[in-house]
Amino acid sequence: MSDLAETAGAGRKAGRDAIRTALIGLGVQGRALIGAMLRMGPEMGVRLQAVCDLWPWQLHDAERCLSRIRLTGHAAHPYTDWRQMLDAEGSLDAVIVATPDFCHAEQTVESLRRGLSVYCESPMSNSLADARRIVLAARGSQGRLQIGNQRRSNRQYRFCAEQLMAEANLLHRVTTVRSQWHRSRASWAPRGWPAGSEVSTQALAQHGYESMDELLNWRWRRRLGGGLFHESACHQLDVCSWFLGEALPRSVMACGNGGYWTQSEHPDSVAATFEFVTADGVVRATHDTMTTNSNMGCYEHFMGDEATLMISQSPGCTAAYREGWVEAGNPNAAAQWQKWEHWVDVGIVLDVEGHHAPSAAGAAEALPEDGVADVRQSPRPPRYAVPAIMRYPAHLPHLRNFFMAFRGVESLRYPPDLAYRSLAMTLKARQAADAQRTLAFEPGEFVVENASA
Repeated sequence: MSDLAETAGAGRKAGRDAIRTALIGLGVQGRALIGAMLRMGPEMGVRLQAVCDLWPWQLHDAERCLSRIRLTGHAAHPYTDWRQMLDAEGSLDAVIVATPDFCHAEQTVESLRRGLSVYCESPMSNSLADARRIVLAARGSQGRLQIGNQRRSNRQYRFCAEQLMAEANLLHRVTTVRSQWHRSRASWAPRGWPAGSEVSTQALAQHGYESMDELLNWRWRRRLGGGLFHESACHQLDVCSWFLGEALPRSVMACGNGGYWTQSEHPDSVAATFEFVTADGVVRATHDTMTTNSNMGCYEHFMGDEATLMISQSPGCTAAYREGWVEAGNPNAAAQWQKWEHWVDVGIVLDVEGHHAPSAAGAAEALPEDGVADVRQSPRPPRYAVPAIMRYPAHLPHLRNFFMAFRGVESLRYPPDLAYRSLAMTLKARQAADAQRTLAFEPGEFVVENASA
């Protein structure tokens, strides 16, 4: 059964009225979330009751899309002030927060205070103090809170974490993790606005902005956002922790450089190295970001002594690579090969390249044509496909999980305590980059104590 069929069935079985939902923030992310919501279909029972964006021009720009949405039964009442929207739409059940990072705490906490469930985009905040407010508000609210790290609901990521890594243990002893998120110059260039579309100075100030430039280029200001490293690391460091059995780091060293984007208050690129503590020992995990070149895009790379897993939300990138020594003439190869053959047979990985069992000729086949092997090099590792495929927009399964949790059918896959943990890693790395030195973590940095504690 497909993910969408499961969604429809669960929605019908829940037997409840439509989940009346409002969205704050009609930028690129907000529109993507609306698209995912509508893709789930009417059987899911979600009604887009209202939308809000401070910039009237953005509401106007989205009107054609909103008009089509209204034809399918969604009210999609437009607002430019989120507080007025919450007051006017008294029958809401849920709110989706897709605004700049510094807005998340106020909008999420107020929505939770009113008893509403909230889907808040990641990162949950640009400060630990505000993130702590969000966590405590969620604990004291009747509403549910999901943070938007969609990898936790991605079918391919879940398969790799649960089957390939945990059950099959195909990588064996993981020693190194690499991750990156690179974006092109064009995607990070400053935005402008049409003449006459400006928001009034008073309205900007009421919502925390000093100018139109801050409204449209908030990612460049430390007061408003954390830059690309902040946006990406909270996602990918969570994947690292998750795939390593929810391990936590003991230290981080980092550095960053700027000068290309002279208007930005953030580095153009940042590189960080974490030491994660696992049951098998320390794993070094690097994460780097770049805002001037998109080469290799976004991925996570887990390297063990028997295989490597490369995983990405980009189609066609996820695969497992078996180390060559496992097959080629090694005395220990037979047992290792049998392990791979078993997991091929049960479908954990797919032998798409037609690899063969180890043989006496295996070692010779790995040699170059002149018959001389350079000991500094290894033969190309055999590639195996991963059977789990994501067929839907990246946000859809995570939103689906949020609405199913609202109905009591599923548990939230990324509640605020998990998001707080990843944010603590991310902000510590930025501190290390600013200080140009290694910083240690204390266990208490990853948890939020109750206010009365």
